[in-house]
Amino acid sequence: ASLKSAQSSTTCKVFCIGDILEVQRNGKKVAAVQITSPRWPCYKIDKRCNVKQNRDQIAADQLQASVQKYCVNTSLCGLFCSVLETGNICVGDHIVLKQRIHNQLSLAYVANLCYGGDK
Repeated sequence: ASLKSAQSSTTCKVFCIGDILEVQRNGKKVAAVQITSPRWPCYKIDKRCNVKQNRDQIAADQLQASVQKYCVNTSLCGLFCSVLETGNICVGDHIVLKQRIHNQLSLAYVANLCYGGDK
């Protein structure tokens, strides 16, 4: 499962591999997940944002503006989770960190190790 709603620069710096997150609504648990890895930025994000598919014909400055390239450079591609407890997640639910297993393995750090980037 991909927790796309949690994508932000703060998320990648705050969450770590192995973190156990509880999704809460009105103070009650509705689901639980464990972060397993950062997402890899695929070509589809450029397609969705109308960036040309034929990269050989894209000027260097346009390639730098690629959404995929931005995601790689900033390590902001989202994350994958293992579902520990199923449930329905809704807009407005709160994500609460319940347990941290690997304090030094932030998503941004691991993403940078996996596919590089500027940061």
